[in-house]
Amino acid sequence: MDIVDMKAQVIDMNTDELEKTIKDTGLEMPRIDNLRIEAVKVFPNPSVGMFTLNFELPERGITLIRAYSDNGQLVLNRNLGEYQGSFSENLDIAGAGPGIY
Repeated sequence: MDIVDMKAQVIDMNTDELEKTIKDTGLEMPRIDNLRIEAVKVFPNPSVGMFTLNFELPERGITLIRAYSDNGQLVLNRNLGEYQGSFSENLDIAGAGPGIY
């Protein structure tokens, strides 16, 4: 297995950035932002494709975890359903190749 450098970036998009991303990539992304997420950590960063994602959701709501490459390709799609509480899981995107996600 080749070791590749990957770096995760967690960002909040404003409405203009969301619309531009949808237009540029053709991604279908929800425009509803009704869950407050706290204590987001992605580590190690950079990595070789295996990241640990931690976060807290103080309120219950439909929760999706999606990771996209910097060119808009969906590389991870997890549906947690109605979720509330602490989340911590190892996520493997090594097969997606080097880049920013």
